[in-house]
Amino acid sequence: MDLEGYSPLDNFITQSEKDTIESNQNSWQYFSLELEQKKISQQKKSPANSFYTIQVLISDNLLMIDSLKSTLKTLIPELKQNILYDPPFYKFRVGEFQTKNQANKFLNILEKNGYITSRIVSDKRR
Repeated sequence: MDLEGYSPLDNFITQSEKDTIESNQNSWQYFSLELEQKKISQQKKSPANSFYTIQVLISDNLLMIDSLKSTLKTLIPELKQNILYDPPFYKFRVGEFQTKNQANKFLNILEKNGYITSRIVSDKRR
């Protein structure tokens, strides 16, 4: 079985949504530039104790989580990724945003690209 180009989310996304995702590839590049600017501005600030992150997927299938992680890592390598295990589910989260507005911008991009179950979560550094 050839898995080239297969995504575990293919079962949940219609063809019109796939077409929309392909047409929105520029939004990943735009967000990548925004992340780079954020990284430069954060170098001047001391790290905050709390932040916002985006939970992209919850699943009991670690292979699905790993596949999604590698897909997003390819698209936006600068984005921090985290997998949490809260039995019996794995939670895949991305980003450490200082403000909810920053997190919301990226959430909108994720939703436009087919990750409609994503949501913003407040978190703290441990």
